[in-house]
Amino acid sequence: MNIRLLHMLALCVITGVALSACSATPNESQTAPENTASPTAIAESPATAMEGLLMESGLQSGDLVVAAKAIPTYSVELSFPQSGTVSKILVEEGDYVRAGDPLIQLDTEGLQLRLEDVQATLAEVKAAYEKLLEGASEEQIAQAQARIERVRSQFNVTESSITADDIEAAHSELERARLHREQLLNGPKTEDIERTQARLDQAEAELEAVRSRWASDKTQAESRIIQTANDLRTQQDLYSRVYWKNRELEQADSLTPDRIDREAEELRTVQNLEEKLQQARVEYEEIRQREIAEVELAEAKMRVAQLNLQELLNPPDADVVASVNAEVAEAQARLSGLLGEEREARLEAALAVVAEAQASYDELVADPRQTDIATLEARLLRAEVDVKLVTLALEQSTLLAPSAGTVVALRVEEGQLIGTGKTVVLLADLSSWQVQSEDLNELSIVHIREGDPVAIRFFALPDLNLTGRVSQISVVGEYTQNMGITYRVLITPDQWDERLRWNMTASVEFLYDQ
Repeated sequence: MNIRLLHMLALCVITGVALSACSATPNESQTAPENTASPTAIAESPATAMEGLLMESGLQSGDLVVAAKAIPTYSVELSFPQSGTVSKILVEEGDYVRAGDPLIQLDTEGLQLRLEDVQATLAEVKAAYEKLLEGASEEQIAQAQARIERVRSQFNVTESSITADDIEAAHSELERARLHREQLLNGPKTEDIERTQARLDQAEAELEAVRSRWASDKTQAESRIIQTANDLRTQQDLYSRVYWKNRELEQADSLTPDRIDREAEELRTVQNLEEKLQQARVEYEEIRQREIAEVELAEAKMRVAQLNLQELLNPPDADVVASVNAEVAEAQARLSGLLGEEREARLEAALAVVAEAQASYDELVADPRQTDIATLEARLLRAEVDVKLVTLALEQSTLLAPSAGTVVALRVEEGQLIGTGKTVVLLADLSSWQVQSEDLNELSIVHIREGDPVAIRFFALPDLNLTGRVSQISVVGEYTQNMGITYRVLITPDQWDERLRWNMTASVEFLYDQ
């Protein structure tokens, strides 16, 4: 039984047509005997009916012949994960490259400037963070100690003269100090809290907007993948119908050039949809990576705003309160001294100033506050993320060969602006070839095993006969309208011919054991 008969039998079972109409080959002139089985019964058990037909036909080694095509063992379509302008093409079609060799470069002038900017910001924030952790310098500590000694001696100084202006100035200074203390103890102003809360609300809204925007973009990208996959399956069905109709016409010597052109056109449409589907998947992955980076940045901004609000709402530190109390006491002492009050008041004021100086010194030598550390850590995280993003973009501006192979096609020119995911290089290993068929249905695939010998013939070279063996059989079958479930089979030839080219059509005869 030849493969055309096998396909006709499969089609008859799937569609429920009476088996008597499919029991003879197209070249037989006699009328087939009428089959007594009803179409309804056949449709209810297509697998059982087909198995019976195969057994009745006596399927033997060599009876199964399918269409196939020559392909390299390895090939890959390469594209950039980001858009840009092509600045340099480093290879030509036909060049052999090794894994890691540069192929195409995008213009990186803008990215270089951006990298310098974010690196400078990172260095600035890192320096401030390290300075905070290190604490005050020896010079600052020495200055604070000197101030303590200076204010300790000030209470011994007596005003040499008192005027009305001095008294008025002392009153004003005391009033200012008291007002300052009142504001500090009463807490921040409502408008300051509202302004800081507004910044936090804005940061939270920006975070939610970022998440919502990228969720929408991912949904759209997923929809494009699904739509393209559906279009591809529809086109594959259409191509399959045209292809098998042409094979029937070819055997009947009635295949026309128009039918051949249509088959090629439908195949190109399938290939274009496959490329479009791959591009949609790449775009989805890029959206997912950019979503992660922007969400991390928005979360860092929100944490900084939270820390700012928390710092504003926290009660004042003891050293700040001591400093303000010292101002009030000093102003009161100065006024009392000017008004002729007891010298103890002046001494009290001077001692308060000493306490304030001591508090400043203690703050210098104390460990930094956690709120200050957290604020700088958030800024440091943002700067590091910016540097990583720009560095990654620079690295991805040079397209590298993922493996050794030959540059089969270049689909870009220097100076051209390309979009994300556009295929620019087709790379393949032309030193190793295989033959691929996707035309074996579920009733014929069960007779084939990996390692089975095959005979290979090519339509373009009828005098060339090759042998080979089945190297791989797909685990999952794909549905086709004409043949039902079909499986992909890869065949490794025992030898090759340099006249053969990529996608040349072949026929494969399986020489399996019964």
